[in-house]
Amino acid sequence: MPRGAKRDLAVTKLLLDNGLLLDKRSFVSHEPHLYLKGDDIVKQRARVAGRSGGLCGICKKPFGGIFGYDWEMDHIQGGLTGRYDDLSNLQAVHAECHRKRHVHIKSAKEST
Repeated sequence: MPRGAKRDLAVTKLLLDNGLLLDKRSFVSHEPHLYLKGDDIVKQRARVAGRSGGLCGICKKPFGGIFGYDWEMDHIQGGLTGRYDDLSNLQAVHAECHRKRHVHIKSAKEST
């Protein structure tokens, strides 16, 4: 569970009982934000793909090849406390754009 995210048990149970959440590990927090797992994140990924219109959310250039294989899902607000799975916080991006967006500091072990 992400730091700071507290489950809203009543809302999460309501969504699970009504089939709106499929995976029992998925939940709604008190903020409220979605934290999705399994089939729920697969469905959210399909929504992100459809919403993108085949364009990268960062560079706005079209995806090459067969759409669906040339993109990654990116959390607009990431980090330990902001990485929630609401559709408003997700975008489809090129793998290269995704790598540029996130800082990766090499450890001494990786640089040798």
